[in-house]
Parts: sequence; structure tokens; C-alpha cells
Amino acid sequence: EACIWFMIFIVPNSFQSVALLMLIFSFFQNAILAQFEGVTLFWLGEKRAELYGKVRKWGSVGFIVGVFAVGAIFEIIPVSML
Repeated sequence: EACIWFMIFIVPNSFQSVALLMLIFSFFQNAILAQFEGVTLFWLGEKRAELYGKVRKWGSVGFIVGVFAVGAIFEIIPVSML
């Protein structure tokens, strides 16, 4: 999905077209998040009350580690290469 959105953002050349694409992306992204929560609760089954917090915690930890890793990579790579 990320690759498709990346390719879509290469085409527009005006602020209005990028703003429209961001509006569409945000609209559907918010709906997808609720679906992910529902699927997670379904797969946790009977132990969802005790496991849901752990799933959320490790998801947050993974996100934080990813952000720090990408930040470190961006410190190494010159801006001109982006």
C-alpha cells in the first residue's frame, strides 16, 4: 500500500492536487485503523482483556524504535540524496 501511495504522489505537480490526495488518504487511513483494532481483538480471543495491552505496548515500542532508526539513518544520509 505504501508503494502505491508513494507512486501516486510522484505525479501531481501542484499544491491543490497534493492536498486532495492527502485528504483522500487520511479519510481511508482513519477507517482502516478501526478495522485493525477489531481484527486484533478478534484474534486475541478469550484472553483479549489481558493481552490487548501487551499488543498495544509492543506496537508502540516497535514504532518508537523504528522512528529512532529512521532518524539515525537520516543523520547519516545527506539531504541531497533524499
